[in-house]
Amino acid sequence: MFIVKMPDCQSRRVNKIELCDLTLDNVKCFRRINQIIFPVNYNDKFYKDALASGQLAKIVTFNGSIVGGVCCRIDTINHPKKLYIMTLGCLAPYRRIGIGSLMLNHVLNYAETNGFDGLMLHVQINNEIALAFYKKFGFEIINTAENYYKKISPSDAFVLLKDLRKS
Repeated sequence: MFIVKMPDCQSRRVNKIELCDLTLDNVKCFRRINQIIFPVNYNDKFYKDALASGQLAKIVTFNGSIVGGVCCRIDTINHPKKLYIMTLGCLAPYRRIGIGSLMLNHVLNYAETNGFDGLMLHVQINNEIALAFYKKFGFEIINTAENYYKKISPSDAFVLLKDLRKS
């Protein structure tokens, strides 16, 4: 297992979960976490853009160790104004203790505070755990993107949407 101690987010309390800024000091750890969690490798531009995205990219620590992260971008193609979740995940041993909910609630709060109409993301069609997680938060499958993934199987992805105008 890959765990990195981060002095800027360390806490002496047991089982302390913190949402922290993505910085030059921890972006390599964020990259490594993503390589472990996701079947897709993200290029250098992804991480450069993530560093510049402010509140749209966060890491999560558990007792000072980086265990997950989230990265979003503003969808400039579609109208109305949406946030697109590019990555949201944590290492398997730290799942089901509220880390994913913490990250998603951060994104939801950001979207609502900044006047976004919705959140979107793609989920591989066989990822039942992720689908159940997002459905719990009110996301709906609105489409299937065939051959969305180029180098993994299955290659299809569901397009999920949470319409914030309904909330």
